[in-house]
Amino acid sequence: MKYSDSKWNYILNMLYSVYSIPNLVLPIFSGVLIDKLGTNRTLILFSVVVLIGQTMFTIATHYKYLPLMLTARALFGVGGEALEIAQAVIVTHWFPSNAGLALGLTLTAARLSTAANDNLSPTLFKATGTPDAPNLFGLLVSFTSVLAGLIIVWMTAKSTRDAASPGDDLEGQPLLAETSLVDSQDTHEEISPTRSKWSFDVHPAFWPLCAACILCYATVNPYIHILQGYLEKKYYPGDPILAARVMSIPDLMSSLGSPLVGFLLDRYGYRALSLPVSSFLILAVHVTVMNTTGGTPIPYMLLLGVAYSIFGAALWPCVPGLVRHELRATAYGVMTVAMNIALVGAPMVVGWLVDRGGHWQMELGFCIGSVAAAFAGATVFVMDYRSGKRLWRAAAPDE
Repeated sequence: MKYSDSKWNYILNMLYSVYSIPNLVLPIFSGVLIDKLGTNRTLILFSVVVLIGQTMFTIATHYKYLPLMLTARALFGVGGEALEIAQAVIVTHWFPSNAGLALGLTLTAARLSTAANDNLSPTLFKATGTPDAPNLFGLLVSFTSVLAGLIIVWMTAKSTRDAASPGDDLEGQPLLAETSLVDSQDTHEEISPTRSKWSFDVHPAFWPLCAACILCYATVNPYIHILQGYLEKKYYPGDPILAARVMSIPDLMSSLGSPLVGFLLDRYGYRALSLPVSSFLILAVHVTVMNTTGGTPIPYMLLLGVAYSIFGAALWPCVPGLVRHELRATAYGVMTVAMNIALVGAPMVVGWLVDRGGHWQMELGFCIGSVAAAFAGATVFVMDYRSGKRLWRAAAPDE
């Protein structure tokens, strides 16, 4: 396609927008669907949706047909976000005693995959001179995802059969046993996967947890996105390469640190306490950067990476402790919407703050957001403390 730079940037932003904007709402409905139909059916369904979306995008780019590109990206986004919800439900079911470590590893895999794509796609394009090569590789990856989903379904079915006694009738039973981690911690009783009247009745601490999700992501992700130019201007004038390397520290540290922090939280507990602690660490970074000149920002970026690791490892494993099993996918859908609100809305606020008062005003906005995030995390902490300390506990080995 031959477009001017401004037209091309507009099209590129549209391709990202049609992926992101529907996911400000749709993950909730995807979560409800997963709770109603079960993880195995929806895992295959959404894997196929992603494959169809990638196939359509490959065809559209080959024939340079923009409307089909936009449709394909929207379809890909709906399937991809829903897959993440199904993945979280499966992981927390299969690994209840190591949910922090397991979810941390999925986070690491996702970020490493993003880094690999950022490097591999331009390499394939440069080697072949056509966008068909990276798109066909993406098609291969999407097909592999469907195969992986089928393997998970087979493993789950086999596990269910092996766990059943010879006289048990498996017909009509869900492939994943519908037991609630919340309830199993106290009563070890099995709960029904469906109820005659559906209602989203969750622990009250779930809602400040969603607020903490919005605020923490809003104070970290948009900051990382604008860091290269900010660091170059403030610390590394005329050296964009070094600024880019320092900018990558928080993401790299969180990719490697989230599984480690998740393991520690699985073993020793204190997830509820970790939420406000991570927010205060983020606040310390913004206050320090705002009030220092010269020197090196590397220690601040290392601290931001530690805070991001703690937050990511503590946040998502809290969900099974606050909702019944049959509402877990819906809850993860609500949390995904909360995260997407931060990822879509916060950059607009950051841009407005920079235009209005420069980077100092931006840092002040991040400080206010960090304080609000700490307050939301502290609210989760207090509410959980008063209602049995579910989120304080280390995972029991026999859960």
